[in-house]
Amino acid sequence: MFVDWKNRAVRVVLSTMLMVCFAGVAAAAPKPSKDQAALAKGWSAFYNGKYAEVGKVLPRLFKSKTEAVRAEARHLAARVFWAGGKKRSRAKALKLWKVLKKQSTLNVNLKRMIIADALQLHADGQTVQAIEKLEAIMAAGYKATSTSEAAVLLATIESDRAKCIRACDFAIKFSRQLAKGGEALPYASVKPFIKAARQLKEKQKDLKKRDETDPAELAFQEADKLRKARKFKKAVKAFQAIIKKYGGQSESGVSVWCDRSGYAIGLCLKDSGDIRSAVKWWRKFIDELPTGPWRGQAYLEVIDANLEHGLNIPVAIAHAKQAAEGLAAAEQNKKTAASWKPIAVDLHLRVGLLSYVGGDYETAVASLTKALEAAKAARKFRKSTLAGLERIIAAAEAKKPIIPADVSTVQTAGAAKTTAAGDAGGKAGNNTAKLSRTAATLSMATIYNITSRHGEAERMFELVLSGQSGKATIAQRSYAEYGLAVAAQSYGQLAAAQKHYLTSFEAYKKGSWHDDTLCQLATAAMKEAKVAIAEAERQLRAARRRPLPQVKKDESAKRKAKADKTKKKNARRGRRGKGNRGKKGKTKPKKPAKPKSPTELLAEREKVKAAQLPIWSKALKYWQELAERYPASRHVQAARYNIGVIYFEVAQAKKGAEALEKLVADHPKGVYTGESLLLLGRYALEYVVDPVLARKYFTNLDKWADETRESAKATITTDAPKDPAEVAKKKGHKPLKEGETRRVSFGSKPKKERQTFDFQVLEKCHTCDWYLNGLQSQCAKFLGFLHFVDGEKEKALAQYDRLTRLDSEVAKGGMLNDLYRLKWGIDHGYLYAYPQELELYEGKQRLGVLLADMFFCTEQFGKSVVLAKRMVEGELGTLKGNARHYPRYLYATCLYRLYGSAAAFPEYMKILKGSDFPDGTNVFYTVDRAAYAAGNIASSNWDERLKKNGMKILQKLAKADRKNEHVYKAKINYAVQLIHHGNKRGFAMLENFPSDDKGLKKIANMYLKHFKGKK
Repeated sequence: MFVDWKNRAVRVVLSTMLMVCFAGVAAAAPKPSKDQAALAKGWSAFYNGKYAEVGKVLPRLFKSKTEAVRAEARHLAARVFWAGGKKRSRAKALKLWKVLKKQSTLNVNLKRMIIADALQLHADGQTVQAIEKLEAIMAAGYKATSTSEAAVLLATIESDRAKCIRACDFAIKFSRQLAKGGEALPYASVKPFIKAARQLKEKQKDLKKRDETDPAELAFQEADKLRKARKFKKAVKAFQAIIKKYGGQSESGVSVWCDRSGYAIGLCLKDSGDIRSAVKWWRKFIDELPTGPWRGQAYLEVIDANLEHGLNIPVAIAHAKQAAEGLAAAEQNKKTAASWKPIAVDLHLRVGLLSYVGGDYETAVASLTKALEAAKAARKFRKSTLAGLERIIAAAEAKKPIIPADVSTVQTAGAAKTTAAGDAGGKAGNNTAKLSRTAATLSMATIYNITSRHGEAERMFELVLSGQSGKATIAQRSYAEYGLAVAAQSYGQLAAAQKHYLTSFEAYKKGSWHDDTLCQLATAAMKEAKVAIAEAERQLRAARRRPLPQVKKDESAKRKAKADKTKKKNARRGRRGKGNRGKKGKTKPKKPAKPKSPTELLAEREKVKAAQLPIWSKALKYWQELAERYPASRHVQAARYNIGVIYFEVAQAKKGAEALEKLVADHPKGVYTGESLLLLGRYALEYVVDPVLARKYFTNLDKWADETRESAKATITTDAPKDPAEVAKKKGHKPLKEGETRRVSFGSKPKKERQTFDFQVLEKCHTCDWYLNGLQSQCAKFLGFLHFVDGEKEKALAQYDRLTRLDSEVAKGGMLNDLYRLKWGIDHGYLYAYPQELELYEGKQRLGVLLADMFFCTEQFGKSVVLAKRMVEGELGTLKGNARHYPRYLYATCLYRLYGSAAAFPEYMKILKGSDFPDGTNVFYTVDRAAYAAGNIASSNWDERLKKNGMKILQKLAKADRKNEHVYKAKINYAVQLIHHGNKRGFAMLENFPSDDKGLKKIANMYLKHFKGKK
């Protein structure tokens, strides 16, 4: 017989037959029965020493119907009693084995009796005879778990380590064979013996390793376990015993474990809370051998204790210098370098930071550079810490103070005067003696913030505010609040950060650091206003999708009134009607409140927008103060740009444009120049409606972007910000909740890097391709539109092709609908307004119509509705005759897209009432367009009254003699509605549908065929 192997069905059948055949040959592994599973659980608990759990399993097994199960359960019980070790329990075990020997004659039971004899011989001291009996069982190789049990027992009592390991290997291998043989046992039955053999084998390996280990190391491990268990007194005694016993046993005269023990004694004192004694001990430990093993760790502990607990900056600096000298000597000695090498980075770091605080800039730069290079090579710190170190090194090279001059104070013989910390430029010895304790604390806390050690920074700022670092001035307390705000912001605690910023600013408004404070406060205020307005918009859009209560059609107002009257009458008499009507003690649940209409929500949105005006004013005040008081600040361009943005938000576009024009003139190559030019170009289009001025701004924006890109190529920055679209795809850290803290030490490397916003990112943005491409893609869109307005088709298409290359989302296939709509408009000469409508407008009015159409086609309905409303109100010139209709039609259509039919229908009706619709001879095209839109959206609305009006409009439009697609659409829609209501006239309207050039005749025939087939 010929088999068609190319036939898929044949292949499936043959493969299924082969699978069935192989399934018969290779049987699946048996599943354990309930008794077998219980026995396995019992043996597992026995080998783990959990005898109480064995007692819970056995009673059920004693009642089993299978003799083998009952016998094994009694043997297991005897093993448990024998493991008890007492005479009484072992007597019970012997009694059980005696009874079991008489009752069961199974071969496997006889093997277990031999195991019982071996246990008794081992207990009597005859271990050799016991081992011989167990080896005999193993040699016989009886296929049962008793053989595995014998091998495990042999490994337990065998004193020779090699023989013990061989017995374990035998138990593991034999048990696996039991689970794979022809009469295979379930793997669950042999698993306890395999696990017990593995544990015994690992124990023997550990013992072997322990025997080969230095006894001093073993003693240290035991002592360290006591320390980790917080048994500090016992741990100290154990460490001291190691030093006394093993001191002088190494080639250098002292065992390395004695050095580790000396360091660990200090850790015990520190962890017990006695910091002073710990520091005293470590100083003594260091003085014994300054460059010896584990002295570097002791130096670090002493430095940190003086920094974080004693707040003694000068002493910490002195210890740091000693540690640096010790590190240089220790690294040359092979015997000591091993313990100093792991902490070299941290030691260099502390030396550098403390030298910077003390004013020794040369030492600071050298040590911090070493720390940075070693940290990058070892990948020890996270990126933000490395970036912070680079900033500190740059500041130290420029000999800039860590904290502002109005915060640091230097103690003099007469009084305290304000100066920069370490600004004298001398060595640390002269400056640190005069440095205020509070100022030094603020300096270290600031460094902690810069290097992303925000937990330590918070703790030190709190010491300043609580007065533990000494009496602080108003400026110092204000700066401490500012530092807490920076730390809270890094954790994502924005509310707490804003509170600290505000407290800092109000406490000392003259602070030189308040340019950053004002920037943060203004940014937070702007965000608050934008979030509130966006939430109002979200509620408005949700109102379109919210189902509203339906009105029952079969109940008239008269019947409803009669039913309510009967209900009240029955309630007074206490009668029971249908359901719970009139029943005492129960009330009918209230109907859910009727949702607000889109019109009501639109009014609420305007109220929300008006309520944000004070917040906008507050943000404007902060930005203006920043620009006036700090003209040299790095935030001044951001302040001037946002001043212009806020003016646009509060409907003062002219002031906003003036502010942005001044910013562009003062900073032609600034960070915000590109965004300012883009906003000015849009202002020229949307507010002034001046295409010449708009083209000028957009051309300048293109030129600025090209020049910036060229300059960026000449000076490439490796730390430029990444594309936000790419960063957003990656999963970031969740911000901490209010009140939570996260502390990161220098020696730790987090798994993920937290993305936090920094205003310095904006300073590097103008070098990024994604930033420049984004600005130029917007520019290309508007330039293409301007070319389209002027009838320059080729230039317009060239700009849109350029947009495709610049915009990454468009290049990847996103937002193509908007681009296709614009290109379609260029090819056909119009966007949303038809040529017969567009020919009514000239100059600014024509540009306004086309611009509103562009926003509509790109689904920017909010901008389109604003521009259409301005045209309706006559801001772009008085509209006369038929030119009045289209702007209002576009305004109504945008309202429908944004807020639903209830908001749009009245605007459509204004068009109809202002014309001779429906029977006039000069009814304009836009009027029919508005009539169909009003009837279409209202005929399917939930509101019965609105629906009824919509049907009337459709009926009038359908009966009109005019020939355009809107009249024809109305005929189809009205006919379909009649058919749904059972009126046969709908069929006649579809059958007599006139032919047209839009293909609507085919749609009418399709509906006719559908309804007739359904009938």
